[in-house]
Amino acid sequence: YGAIVVPETIQGYGIAYQAGLPKATGDIVVMMDGDDTYPLLQVEEMLTYMQEKSYDFLTGCRFPLACKDAMPGYKQISNHTISWMIRRLFGIGLRDSQSGMFVLKRKILAQVVSNDRGMAFTHEIKLNAWLNPDIRAGEYPIHYRMRLGRVKYRPLQDGTQTLYNLYCYFRKRAPLCNPSKKF
Repeated sequence: YGAIVVPETIQGYGIAYQAGLPKATGDIVVMMDGDDTYPLLQVEEMLTYMQEKSYDFLTGCRFPLACKDAMPGYKQISNHTISWMIRRLFGIGLRDSQSGMFVLKRKILAQVVSNDRGMAFTHEIKLNAWLNPDIRAGEYPIHYRMRLGRVKYRPLQDGTQTLYNLYCYFRKRAPLCNPSKKF
């Protein structure tokens, strides 16, 4: 189908994207985890919605889950908690901060790509898009499915790292977010 495989020997969620994204050549970049949980067949719907609403960046929103067994309860709680924190800290309406499915215009890549080499890449790319006044960002409901293969997510370690990265991101961006917001 014309896909180009970009080899990367260093492991890491963000590292994989950072290796592949500079090789993107189309006007639109579609990103998703390769574990069959994200609906490839909904990409066309997302592109149509993106064009109709004049979005530059669109992320898939898995909630509410169409398949209740697609995500373990602890991951649902973790995602809802992190997404709630992001909404409160940054004053944006992002409901699914951990979704691994994005569609964006290639011209905004340099403005949104995260430098994080791990799992924080997924919420940082969204925050970079949502907080940039020149980028129109939104969410689109998707049908998340059961994962194929072994789950690599480590609840305690990855959850703690995500919270730490979110704290660091907030500290770096806080003055730019909403200076009048009271916490």
